[in-house]
Amino acid sequence: MQTTTVRNFFEDNKEIFNLRLLAGEQGLDNPITVPEVQRASLALAGFFKDFAYKRIQVLGYCEIEYAKSIQPDTLQKNITALLKTGIPCLVITKNLSPPEVLPPLCDSSSVPLLVTNFPTVEFISCATDYLASLFAPTIELHGSMVDVYGVGILLRGKAGIGKSECALALVKKGHRLIADDTVRITRHKPNTLIATPGKLGGNFMEIRGVGIIDIEKLFGIRAIIPQKEIELVVTLTPWKEIGEKLERIGEKYQYTELLGVPVPEIILPLSPGKSISTLTEVIAMNHMLKTHGENSAKEFVKRVRQSLKTESEQE
Repeated sequence: MQTTTVRNFFEDNKEIFNLRLLAGEQGLDNPITVPEVQRASLALAGFFKDFAYKRIQVLGYCEIEYAKSIQPDTLQKNITALLKTGIPCLVITKNLSPPEVLPPLCDSSSVPLLVTNFPTVEFISCATDYLASLFAPTIELHGSMVDVYGVGILLRGKAGIGKSECALALVKKGHRLIADDTVRITRHKPNTLIATPGKLGGNFMEIRGVGIIDIEKLFGIRAIIPQKEIELVVTLTPWKEIGEKLERIGEKYQYTELLGVPVPEIILPLSPGKSISTLTEVIAMNHMLKTHGENSAKEFVKRVRQSLKTESEQE
């Protein structure tokens, strides 16, 4: 199960949210195990049925004003019960001042108390996005990821088949590289797959017989981008291994699954003399036409059927 800690959340977002630690420093290693953030409104009022204690809890203007309106002993009782549930941390928004009893209770309960100048709704939205990205399902695949005419294409195939060479040819034509050799794929909601480079970065590429080259230094900063949505998978395959699987018309896509998400896949047969980079450009442009409702294969099939119908009527 994916987890992080309050310390990591605090350090990663300290400057973004202008976070300050008011109390509970000894609880910075408390685990965060779910990607949701919520307001602690009902808990502050003493209602804990089905309370989602694993989430980061937020106190905004309404919660702070409510805390001022109730009896101090009732407030202390409710806050003590809230902190004992095992919440990872408390965050006060809009630079609001906490109730006097809150910091010492957070210290004694080892629950970090953070303050941000962000508005409540904005903080919850941004913090949820951060955690959703952190907790998103992720895999690493062997392949190359390129941006061709704005279409994100994942090149796959056996080692040494020519994925890097194809990606290099595309970069030389003005397209952009996201990653080579190792592609990190993350699933974002609802069913979006984002490709990023592996740990070594996306500017290095291995060309067999040449060695490691730096795409950014050779072709400039515009030749690389840090991430791209995967819209197509192009699988490079030797011609003799395809057999009857070869698509001749292309009226419909076949699909492959990545992290449970179906992605259109094109099996591209390789043979001597083929320009794989040019074919990949055509694949990207044809995909753009299909997304705009233009399907050349369907139009071709329609004309063939119309022609056969006309011939049949004339007989």
